[in-house]
Amino acid sequence: MKTFELKSWNLYIASIMKQWLYIILGAGAGGACRYTISILTSGLMTTSGTLIANYIGCFGIGFMWLLLESSQIDRTLVLGISVGFLGSLTTFSTYQLELFRMIKDQIYLEQKK
Repeated sequence: MKTFELKSWNLYIASIMKQWLYIILGAGAGGACRYTISILTSGLMTTSGTLIANYIGCFGIGFMWLLLESSQIDRTLVLGISVGFLGSLTTFSTYQLELFRMIKDQIYLEQKK
């Protein structure tokens, strides 16, 4: 492999690793925020924490897309925030699990007691 190709490959790998790092850090923070939202809304309806987290995430991902399109923010940071933080915050599987539990326990339009 030529020296130029090797340097180019090393820069590519470094770029990918930086993106992974931002995504991992964002996912950790997003998961912690999701857990906090669930704790703060635990006295409300069963899925209220999930709905709030999903609304915040949808708005946030749309906002990140606008920033990326207008080139006002670094692409790696957008990946960390949108894929990492907001992706971790808005997991659809949590909503599905809560919905399954509600159907199983025959909880339809009640509040938690």
